[in-house]
Amino acid sequence: MIDQIISIDPSLKSTGIYIKSGNASFSMAIKGNKHKRDSVLNIRTWIRKYINDFPITTAIVEDYAYAIQNSRSITTLAEVKGVILSELYARNINIIIMPIQTWKTVMGVPSMKKNADYVKYFKKIYALNDKYFKTADEIDAYLMYLCTIKLEKWAVTETQIKIQEKIKKALIDKKENDAYGKN
Repeated sequence: MIDQIISIDPSLKSTGIYIKSGNASFSMAIKGNKHKRDSVLNIRTWIRKYINDFPITTAIVEDYAYAIQNSRSITTLAEVKGVILSELYARNINIIIMPIQTWKTVMGVPSMKKNADYVKYFKKIYALNDKYFKTADEIDAYLMYLCTIKLEKWAVTETQIKIQEKIKKALIDKKENDAYGKN
């Protein structure tokens, strides 16, 4: 099971972070400013701090939505994601790139439009998880973490089922071989 994890929702305006380290958890949003260079450097500084302060073994990084029509947005997101990934690669941290639609579908989160009712979103997350977050970016990072844990459990369960099926088949084959004297 993954127990030392950082989940990152990258954005130039506000990068959401959720960290789960053993029994402790922490979240925040790294706010950007109007100068792109300063925002990117600020994100790098905070990511460095967290991966140095916590014994992180795995990182979940949200992939950007390829359907975004504005190529400037995609370029900026790619730059931010690249800076984050370079810090993670430098420390040999396992990386999971999480497509937006994957975590939203698994966690049952509808796509939200600009100017959506975020108050309802915050209340729903608080009611379901008994956790309070200050920004939607922190919530998104947290939900990516929960999605990863859920997918990991499904994978383990699926593997266990396949192993059990193989053992059952081997036992049946052995019984058949014993019945026909083929040892």
